[in-house]
Amino acid sequence: MDKDIYNGVFSPNTDRFLDRLDERQREHYQKKVILIKKIKAYLEEEVRTNNESTYDDYDSEVVDDSDVYLCRGRAECAEGLLNQIKTWENE
Repeated sequence: MDKDIYNGVFSPNTDRFLDRLDERQREHYQKKVILIKKIKAYLEEEVRTNNESTYDDYDSEVVDDSDVYLCRGRAECAEGLLNQIKTWENE
């Protein structure tokens, strides 16, 4: 709400309320931005870490093909989510 439009219409208590509301909205927005950055960093790390995994990286007695496929699947999922987030950010 643009307070300048209503200058003198609201009481001082209402003005303080609107100021606190604006501050809370800014804080809420900043928390969302920080959360999105953390999610993107996590997904980027998942892509990087799990794309490094190949069958040759492990002792064949401990790891089988399904483990490598699982890592690749995690990387593909994380990459898909990153791409979707970028799409939503550009809307």
